[in-house]
Amino acid sequence: GGCWTGSAVIDITGNQNAAILYTGVRGPSNYESQILAFASDSSITNWKRYSNNPVIDGPPVNELNGTVSGFRDPAFWYDSSISKWRLFIGSGIENQGGCILQYTSDVLEGPWSFIKPLIMGNYEEHGDMWECPDLFELSTIDGNNSRWVLIFGDDDKQRNFYMIGEFDTNENIFIPDKDFIHGRILDAGNFYASKTMFDTNTQERILWGWSPEDRNVAAYNASGWAGIQTLPTILRLSNDFKSLVFKPVPEFSSIIIPSSQMVYHGSQLYIDANFTIYDNESVGMYVLQSSLNEEYTLIYYNPITNILEVNRQ
Repeated sequence: GGCWTGSAVIDITGNQNAAILYTGVRGPSNYESQILAFASDSSITNWKRYSNNPVIDGPPVNELNGTVSGFRDPAFWYDSSISKWRLFIGSGIENQGGCILQYTSDVLEGPWSFIKPLIMGNYEEHGDMWECPDLFELSTIDGNNSRWVLIFGDDDKQRNFYMIGEFDTNENIFIPDKDFIHGRILDAGNFYASKTMFDTNTQERILWGWSPEDRNVAAYNASGWAGIQTLPTILRLSNDFKSLVFKPVPEFSSIIIPSSQMVYHGSQLYIDANFTIYDNESVGMYVLQSSLNEEYTLIYYNPITNILEVNRQ
């Protein structure tokens, strides 16, 4: 139970304060519903739940063909072309496939009208529950074009996948390009449950993620924390629409301390290095290495396979 993933916006159709719509989970069956809360003031340090929660009390079971496998992780934004909020919720149909449910409303408090699934997945390919959906328009690197990007979490694989395609607002469906009908892994590292935000100052789309635990339950209970949030990354679309392009946010430069040391002791390190490849041999480095080499992470590039690998021992 408790508070699960959600999204935050400025309530432009209401009090102009920050608002959060998230999934509330309760009871022994982990019943999922969508909960709304507002910031009490511009400091966004104090919040108050909406008095008539939940704004959506469970999935539209009578309008879906099958048993719903989940109903969580709302993502939403205001569509000025229809003067309504668009809401997307992760879901799925048991033994059929994951899906994303979509709703619209004039105001955040609702009522929210169910439209239809934005897209249906294939059970054999991506299981029957999709989490943390995210749908947004993204510009190419040169700024001359844009396409729609859909990100979702495969609950079975615990991996984020993305598709590039078209959001048909007349039919209310997402149509992936032919190269993306199966989805592509967003990040092959220890990365899941991603969310993006749009920086209105820089006009950039910024990606955040979650690195879940590899330690056992006893270890992270003893430490008092579990999992970490990943560093933010700017998302762009390649000019040929064939892939997403990632780059660090420029704010990183303000915390980098230059050093030419070959051996560095510490847990946080920004590495900018050049390697010369001889006879197609792999090149790389060890990081987070213990004194007796019981534990380390090896980052290396294999020129034969053209793959950069991260091996966590």
